Amino acid sequence: MPIRQDGGVRVWLRIVIAVLLAAALAVSSWAGDAFFLPACVLLVLCVAVGWPSLAESRHPKTTVGMVAVIGLLGLASVRLTPSTTLIWLSVLAALGLLATFVAQLVLGPSERGLTVLIASQMTGIVIVLAGCAWLAGVETPARSAGVIVGAVATAFALAATMVPWPAVYTSPLAVLAGAASAAGTTEIAGAADSGTAIPLWVGIVLGAVLGVLVAAVHRLFGMNRPTKRSARGGLGRRSHRAGSSLVTVELGLGSVPIALGGALVYITERLFIG
Repeated sequence: MPIRQDGGVRVWLRIVIAVLLAAALAVSSWAGDAFFLPACVLLVLCVAVGWPSLAESRHPKTTVGMVAVIGLLGLASVRLTPSTTLIWLSVLAALGLLATFVAQLVLGPSERGLTVLIASQMTGIVIVLAGCAWLAGVETPARSAGVIVGAVATAFALAATMVPWPAVYTSPLAVLAGAASAAGTTEIAGAADSGTAIPLWVGIVLGAVLGVLVAAVHRLFGMNRPTKRSARGGLGRRSHRAGSSLVTVELGLGSVPIALGGALVYITERLFIG
């Protein structure tokens, strides 16, 4: 009996997407703001396009548009607001909730129920707003160092979840991969620019926490277990997504952990660095 039911194409497509997004964030954060903002916009658009298939949205075009607009407004608020408190992201989350209610009332009821649809839509909005925190990460004293460490650790942790082993093994492996890659990247970043270096223990903690995040996202969305329960449809169940493109599903699975990592990187930098 096979341990994993994901096809090789799905596995590699997911890894490639995650690695490309992480590399875009890491390299552009080092290159300068003129390059980093487009990389963040790319991340927002990837989440917006991939989320409807991942969440089995009954109105994918509406979901794509709403998540994309909220995400782009979030990036604009971070870029234009001098403070790094990200207060406008909470305002946008509230506006997103209001817009979700209005959209569902206009589009009409669904067999999945209004509560499930709203929860699905709001989850996508929260994820994309978490991704906006990457842009604020370069405004902390760590500058690009924290972004580079976080992006690399997330990519390594996600690659670890793709090992064809049961999740009971890949989840701890993701935590170890995140911590180890973060430790190595912290040392390299510190040697390259001691002025923006972050403490080694902070890098290790950040990598381990990102590994936990990636493992949780993989367990929630990325494991394909066809069951009678999943056939009825539910958030995070990927049994048989009628009409869902392989590319958009894997785009969501590759971009969602990267986006969520932005919030953890920002919080870690603010708590332990300043």
